[in-house]
Amino acid sequence: MARKLSSVAAFGAGFVGALAISLYTAGCNSGNTSGGDEDFSGSEFVAGEDTAGRISVEINEERLPVAETTGFHAYVRNQDDQPVANVRVTCATEIGLALVEPTTSVEITDGAGQISGRIGCAAPGSFRLGCRLPGGANFREFKTIVCTGEAPAGFDGFAGAPQGGLGSGGVADPDDGDVRITSAVLVDGPSEGSSVDVIGISDCDGDVDTDDPEPFYDTSIKILVKNTTDRAVTLTSLTYRVPNASGSGTAAYVSSPLAFLGNREVPAEGEATVTTLFANASGGEKFFTGRSTAIPSSLGFRSITITVRGVDGNGREFEVDGSTVGSFGNFNRCGG
Repeated sequence: MARKLSSVAAFGAGFVGALAISLYTAGCNSGNTSGGDEDFSGSEFVAGEDTAGRISVEINEERLPVAETTGFHAYVRNQDDQPVANVRVTCATEIGLALVEPTTSVEITDGAGQISGRIGCAAPGSFRLGCRLPGGANFREFKTIVCTGEAPAGFDGFAGAPQGGLGSGGVADPDDGDVRITSAVLVDGPSEGSSVDVIGISDCDGDVDTDDPEPFYDTSIKILVKNTTDRAVTLTSLTYRVPNASGSGTAAYVSSPLAFLGNREVPAEGEATVTTLFANASGGEKFFTGRSTAIPSSLGFRSITITVRGVDGNGREFEVDGSTVGSFGNFNRCGG
């Protein structure tokens, strides 16, 4: 029997584990709080059982429309409630909320013991931002941001801004390591991100005497899976769920199990990218895999839940959950 690996369990484990990988070595990417080539030896906040320091997060606006951004600050204080400079703070969001700054997810506190950043609403819903110190799960704080309304015409997300890292994946075995989904994006021809063109037009230049159809592609979903166990795991299938898939009711579409294209193995203590078909293009329309009803061009943003199944190195079946967002509409791919 497959073991269900909840995204709730991974919220803490993924936050402390997956985000810690490589991020602590990243530099600051914005503002004047970058550490540059300074030596931080002896000045960093070291979290431990005897440390009474803390981190706090303040959001300028905790409710804002889709496509808009707001600022935030994270403050680091020691046991004497004094600001701590030159300490790394790592921030991440749930899918649907973009971390516009810092784009590396990591920033160094300034002389006032703070970092600043910006977040943007990429999809409607309620999403969390979390910031933490290098010491682990006891030195972090979360805030909830409510994104309202629908995406305005032409909005295609925040290019280059990371999303996700919170609540994706699951714990396979606390003693043996875990397997988790660390990112998921939709690939629609040359576009990799959230936008899916669901209408293919027959003429791009308006000249009836020339054959100039818009490029129109099948859409795949590309997933990065991380395996921290000491044995390789094999991924067997993926299913996805799209809420209100018709745009005119509440019924969700749940795909049948889909096979992966090409590589299915994730090495021990490593990661691998896997892909599968998400929607197929036919007759100038696009269809969720296995569905006979075309995706409406007015569908807009949807949160997509993903379940990946596999077999671990001990021959046991497992499941891990993740999520991403899709923006479904009549995007102009002419000339691209």
